[in-house]
Amino acid sequence: GQIMAGFMAASLISVLVGSILAERFGVRRIFFFGAILSAVGIAGHLAAQGFATILLSRSLTGFGYGLVYAAAQIYINQHAKLDRRSSGFSVFFAVIVSAEICGPALGGVLADRLGLASALVAATVVAAISAVLCMLFISRLVPELTDASGTPENAAEQDAEGQIEGHAPSLRWDAFRTVLLNPRFMVAMVCFAIPSKALLTGGLFLLMPLAVVGSGGSASDSARVIMAYGIAILLLAPIMSPLADRWRKFHLWVAVGCCIAGIGLVLPHTWDTLGQGGLIVLMVATLLFGVGQTLSIPAQISYLMQVSEKRSSETSAGAVLGTFRFIERLGSLFGPLVASGLLLASTPEEALMLMGIAAVLLMACGLGWYLAFGDEEEGDAIRALLFET
Repeated sequence: GQIMAGFMAASLISVLVGSILAERFGVRRIFFFGAILSAVGIAGHLAAQGFATILLSRSLTGFGYGLVYAAAQIYINQHAKLDRRSSGFSVFFAVIVSAEICGPALGGVLADRLGLASALVAATVVAAISAVLCMLFISRLVPELTDASGTPENAAEQDAEGQIEGHAPSLRWDAFRTVLLNPRFMVAMVCFAIPSKALLTGGLFLLMPLAVVGSGGSASDSARVIMAYGIAILLLAPIMSPLADRWRKFHLWVAVGCCIAGIGLVLPHTWDTLGQGGLIVLMVATLLFGVGQTLSIPAQISYLMQVSEKRSSETSAGAVLGTFRFIERLGSLFGPLVASGLLLASTPEEALMLMGIAAVLLMACGLGWYLAFGDEEEGDAIRALLFET
């Protein structure tokens, strides 16, 4: 547990730091250093002699992972056309989910067939190769996408590494303060982003396997049920994200997605009450949850960028994305804690239902806030309501 906490804490910090550094020094450099740090951290497990060295190696791997994650977000934001931003982040989301499905499976097979040391060597080599590929194929040039139809091919470009002083934003930590003082951003984080991650880690990854076992399933059945989540994302992401970019009501995409995900987790207890529970119901619930996450998560980033840019045209994308990922990961930490607390007084199905209902209620609050104020500043909208009606 402490080793996993070290990985998560390191990645939490590096996502925040890496988002600003990627804007300051260029995504290619941050990609490279992140991949190298991950490779060194993985290799460190081979020489680890005790708990302290394992914790250090795992934390170093997590820090590198966070840098790569942050650089990928900045790269997409810099290179995707404004009317394709959701599609870009949707591809990123689908790739991350694919890696989360394939990575443990491949690592387990290698460790079982060749031994743990061989699996670690293979992971180190892959991380090192990715660092080399970053330097070879990621361009130093950043397109200046001045409108929704701008593309990297026809837009003016700037050298993100060679002309840092003249073009890249300075490393100003007050950019995070500007983001945190944006009420609409924080409402979206509390009502949409944190519940989404809490449902994923606490609901799907913790409670759903317990519900499968409670319904008579095995560990392999749990894996099959959870795999339905990844399948839903991989199948629907290429379809839904272009629709979100075409119909740019990002707040509705996020709200509907959160609602569907919450309803998916309410489903097992509801059907169990009707005497129709079982593995099929849990599979359907997981598919619904995956559909909801596919609708909401890629659109969340576009929505947060939209509300931040309306608040201030000079808002740093690195600060927005870094703050988003930092706070979102707090939801990943809270999810298992909330789920464990609910299990003290309820069954897994009941705990899933309670978490799903809470997510739907928070979604309603977040959507209501946006519908109440629209694109106006909150203070202006309140004054208009008090003095003009």
